[in-house]
Parts: sequence; C-alpha cells; structure tokens
Amino acid sequence: MVRISFCVSSITFRSLLTRHRDETGTGPSMVGSVRYDGCRLTTLRAVTMSKFSALFGGEEELTSFHSALKAIAGEREVQQRQNVGIGLSLRRRKPKLQDPLTKKLRELAQVNHLKRHTRQAVDSEQIKQLWQVLQTFSTVQLEDGQPGITYSKFIECRKAASQAFGASFDLYFRPFVFQGLHRHPPHDAVAIEQFYNFVVRGSANERYRLSFVPYDSNHTGVLSLDDFESWLRDRLETFPQLADMAPSFNPTYVIYSAAKVFFLLDHSRTRKVKIPDLLSSAVFAELMELQQQSLPEEQAETNWFSIPFVTSVHTQYMELDKDKDGLLSFEELCNLDNRSISPVFVQRLLQEYPTFDGKADYRLFLELVLARMLPKLDQSIRFYFRVFDIDRKGYLTTTSLLYFWRGMHQHPQMEEDALEADFFENIKNEIFDMIRPKDPFKITLQDIIASQQGAALSLILTDVVGFGRYENRESVPI
Repeated sequence: MVRISFCVSSITFRSLLTRHRDETGTGPSMVGSVRYDGCRLTTLRAVTMSKFSALFGGEEELTSFHSALKAIAGEREVQQRQNVGIGLSLRRRKPKLQDPLTKKLRELAQVNHLKRHTRQAVDSEQIKQLWQVLQTFSTVQLEDGQPGITYSKFIECRKAASQAFGASFDLYFRPFVFQGLHRHPPHDAVAIEQFYNFVVRGSANERYRLSFVPYDSNHTGVLSLDDFESWLRDRLETFPQLADMAPSFNPTYVIYSAAKVFFLLDHSRTRKVKIPDLLSSAVFAELMELQQQSLPEEQAETNWFSIPFVTSVHTQYMELDKDKDGLLSFEELCNLDNRSISPVFVQRLLQEYPTFDGKADYRLFLELVLARMLPKLDQSIRFYFRVFDIDRKGYLTTTSLLYFWRGMHQHPQMEEDALEADFFENIKNEIFDMIRPKDPFKITLQDIIASQQGAALSLILTDVVGFGRYENRESVPI
C-alpha cells in the first residue's frame, strides 16, 4: 500500500479508490462525499476502513485526517465561488507552498508521518541486544584479535535480527553496507565492532532527523536559521555537558552555537542548511559530543560548543564592549587581539556585512572569530574575500592589495622593515607568486581557494602579528 507522507492530492485518492476496486471487485461503500479541487473524493468508511487505517497508522488518525479534509474542502469551495475564473481553467495549477489550505493538509500528514517513523525508530535497548546477536554470529577472529563476521554469517544475522526486532535493523543489513565496510583477509570478514558503530551512528542520525521534522517549517528538508535555533533551544536540557549553564544564558548560547553551524554549512549565506548536510557534518558531530555524560578536559577545551570555550569567547566580546550597549563599534572592534587587527580591515568589515548603525552585533563578531580561528577553510576565505573585494567586481587587483597594505603600513605595531617605500612591491609580487592566478593581473576567489594560500593572504592584509609570523615562517609555523 502506498503511504502518504507530506501532501495528498485528489489524483492520489482516485488511484487508491481504483486500486481498492480492482482488488476487491467492488466499489467502496459511500456514507458521504466531499469535493476537493473539482474532483469527487469519497469519504472512506465501512468497507474501506480496514484498508485505509493502515495508511494513516490507525482509525483515530484516519478520522482526524477525514475531518480536516472536509474542512479544507469546504473552505476551498468558498474560495472557488468567490473566484469566478477558477472554474474556467482547463489546466490544473500546482498548489503553492504558501496556500493555507495546502499547508494545513501538509501539517496533518507530517504529524502522521512523524508518529509512524517514531514508532519504527530503533531504541537504545534494541541496540544493546543487537551486539549480543552479532557476537553469536561472529565466527572469525581478525588479525588484530577483534571478532569478525563473514558475509554468509552476516545474512544469517540479518534473519535473526528480523525475527528478534522486526524491521528495525533491515536498513543496516544490506549488501552494500557490508561491501562499504573495511574487509579483512583471508575470510573477507568485517569487524563486528565496526558494523555495530555504524548502526549506532545511523540510528542516532535517524533520531536527530525525526527531531528536525517538526521544525522544518516549509516541509522541504531544509532548516532556516530560526528553525535550527528553535530546535536547539528546545533541546538544551538534554545535553549533560550544559547542565551547569545558567538559564539566562540560554538565548546567547543558542546564537553562539548556530553561528558556527551556519558559518560552516551555509556557503551561499541564505541562512538555510539542508538537513542531510547538517546530519553528516563534522560540526554537528562536535555539537552532539555534549550529550556525553563525561567529556575529557582536553576535548572540552577545543570543542567550540563546550562551556569553557563558550565562556572564553563570550568574555572576550564583553570585554571589547566598553559602553555595554551589546554591540561593538569600530573603535571597540579594533581592540581585538591586543589591537593587532588592521583598522582598515575593520572599517571594510563594517561596510560590507550587516550592522546596527555601523556597529557589529554578536553574530558578526562570532563569524570574525571563526574566520580568524580557521583561516584555511573555504568558508573563511569567502568571508575575507568579500571584504577584500572593495570594488565588488569578483576579483582583487594591485589597487585592492595596496588599499589594505596601507592600513597595515600605518599600524603602530608594524615592524620598521615593513615601512620602507618599496616593501609593498615585494609583498605584491609575493602574493601573486604564491596564488598564481589564471589572469596575471587579477586574483579571483577560485584562484585563492585553488592555491590553498588563503590563510597566508588573510594574515598579510589584516593582522600585524599574523604578518610577523608570515615573515618569520621559516622559524615560526603559520
């Protein structure tokens, strides 16, 4: 039986009724009928109840769906009467996502979809029992001493798992899964621990995916910035590593966490990320580390989402905000990292990115911190390039480089050797040599990414201390 997930059209209902008629040889009993989009839809009762209750997960859900459908059909009929031209259309128009009637139907179908998949999701107790089943069918010892399982035993294990847990683990016991795991000679076996970890990660991702469904406001498999922040805000209490965080800090923490997620995944800066991309990302795995009961001190110090790291970054922001208005002015932002940052770069940053009356908010500050912390990433290079491209032509010229070098030249912490008149010519030639652009007079974003020298370029043009490290790179790594 075909299942309805997010939308139900009149064509779908007609096909279901036709299938029922073909299978039983009789038409469905009709207790009543409604009209939707000009097509007669039969109220499914009596004879068809047993057939369609499985479609919606039970009679209660089907009754709820039927009531909503009647209400929607009534509202649609009123709309059609008010719009004379709608009856003359010979071509069925695809309903818009913003249509309130379609939206109601989508939301109801989404709830049914979520209930059904939540019931089928693997729980922690089943995962523990799966390990025991895997040990039973492990007949090979690998060269490193780990228990392994051959493909023939893998198939037998799949049958045993189906008998014990139903269809919960069928998705993982597929031939292509076994093929994709590392196989050990001479038996071509797979370590059961490797397969078990794969199942644990997959079931966890499925639970996270289901948790995102209610927050997918447009039902497109995409989360907006607001959607993700709402999801995280509602789940903060489930993170053991955040148990000691004051509730008053929750809104700030949500903004802080979303900043890194969208900085790394929202490449086009549309304030949207695809749910599959989010689930498979390293930054989401880093966030989920906070669900561990204990986190090693070394790991907590390097995890962006941990309390020690949050405290360090947020304290830096508060110390820069001298007037305590919650924003950073040009003068305040120039104090970043002991005033090593170039004032010309800060000025361009505030011109190019959204501000509040010329002041940077917490989100922009976090993006700047991430770009300076991770300068080799493509996202950081894009962040810097937008500032460097003063003419917004999509490429940098000698004039662009000179504009930022003058800012570095005027910095009070600049070394005396760099103040010589012909020093810029040497720097310019060095930049073009290390990036090697396709056009010898223009440097594009693609040129910088391909050269893998984006970190060096950002240091040379934005930070005095970073420039010093670059100049002494033979003895001090960048």
